[in-house]
Formats: sequence, C-alpha cells, structure tokens
Amino acid sequence: MATIGGMDKLLSNGISTLSLDPFILPPDQRPDFSDISSDEIPVIDLSHTKILQQISNACKEYGFFQIVNHGVPNDVIESMFDVAKEFFEMPVEERAKLYSEDPKKEVRVSTSFNIREEEVLHWRDFLRHPCHPLEDFINSWPEKPQKYREVASRYVVEIRSLILNLMALLSEALGLDPGYLNEKFGKHKHIMLINYYPPCPDPNLTLGVPCHSDFDGFTILLQDETGGLQVLKDGKWIAVKPMRNALVFNVADQLQVLWPALMTAHVKMG
Repeated sequence: MATIGGMDKLLSNGISTLSLDPFILPPDQRPDFSDISSDEIPVIDLSHTKILQQISNACKEYGFFQIVNHGVPNDVIESMFDVAKEFFEMPVEERAKLYSEDPKKEVRVSTSFNIREEEVLHWRDFLRHPCHPLEDFINSWPEKPQKYREVASRYVVEIRSLILNLMALLSEALGLDPGYLNEKFGKHKHIMLINYYPPCPDPNLTLGVPCHSDFDGFTILLQDETGGLQVLKDGKWIAVKPMRNALVFNVADQLQVLWPALMTAHVKMG
C-alpha cells in the first residue's frame, strides 16, 4: 500500500497485510477475560423524577452509569453510528486530508493512543474534533462523507442539551443549585472522539484503548452492540453491557476531584 503522509499506519486501511507485532502487549498488560466481575454498572432512567440519590450513589460507587430515556432521538443516534462507519470506510485519500500524529492538533485522524511516543501500539483508529461552540468549529469538520456535518451537528446539539441537563441533576444530587456545575466548569470545551476498532486477529494480545481515566469533566459515551468497554471497581473489571440507544456517563478526572470537595461542603452547609 502506498504511503500517504503516514496513513499506511491506520488500521482502517485494511489489516490483511498488517503485522500484529507492533500491537502485542507485554504479558502482564494483556487483557484477562477470565477475571471479569459479574457486577454491572447502574442504569438510570432519566424519565423518572426521583433519581438524584441514584445519580449520587452511581458517581460515588462506580464513577459510571448507563442512561436510558435520555431524550436523544434514536434516529440521531443511529445516523451518527452510520456516518462514523462510513467515514472510516472512505478511500484513504479522503481520510488523509485530516491525518496527523500531532496530539495538539484539534481536528485530526490518527491511530493508537499517541503514536509518536508509544512502544506498543493500540488497536484503534480515531477521528477527533472540537464541537462547542458549534458555529466556531463545524467548518473544520470532515467535508466527507457528504452528510457528516449535518448528522454530527444534530448529534452534538442533542448531546449538548443532555450535558446541561446532567450538570443540573449532578448539582442537585449534591444539594446545590441546579446551575452550580455549569457555572463552575466555566467555558465548556466539548470534544467529539470517534473510535474505530476493526476485528483483531488475536484480541488476547492487544487492547483497543489502554487502561486510563479521562482528563476532562465527564464523558458521554455511545457504544455499539459489539461492546468492549470495561470499568475498574474494587480491583475487578466490570464489562459494560451494550444497551441499544443507551448512553454511558463517565465521571472524569476534574469531576472526580470536585465531587468529594462538594460533598464535604454540602455537609458543612447542613
């Protein structure tokens, strides 16, 4: 395959001639599918009214929960899946327009986690771009597939509405004013990250994404029916079972730091 600005490194170009060697993790870092907890992360129905305690408990005990009846239309979710798949199936020349190995570049297609620094590569490609304010960034998004900007902008608007609702609920779960976290986070930075994981010849030897925590406030994750997401709790990995049209909420580093402090402040105010 011809090299187009490093694009030969992408898994989405086809893996039939790709060596697995750069992706093989040391034995102590490989996935252990025999050691998966039977526990499940909480599922919270946002159409119910008395859910503040559920949210508080899920954040404190798991740092994750699945959201159903969240208000994001099913057709918006399905269209986002479809256009994301279409993007990674485009000819290499189209994806090459956005390829970069510079982690500081806001809009980019790349592979692994940080391909410049990793000794062992991870089994994923990704498209990453900023989303908020929408009007500031939409013209930097991929021009193809033809419907990408239309579909992704609809998804972003719906997720933005959900984020504002969740921040209000999280604030109330802490016994604070509904607008507290919105104000505390200040100018929001909203990033879309689309991960693409092609079938792996030997999934026992590598990982799509390594064990990590997200550095921002929180993450809203949409996973397809294949699944693969796992959550670490009490030294055990919990498989997050895919639920059709559900979304996964992840307490990221900033909110994790903020949450105990706010809980303490709330107790003192009481």
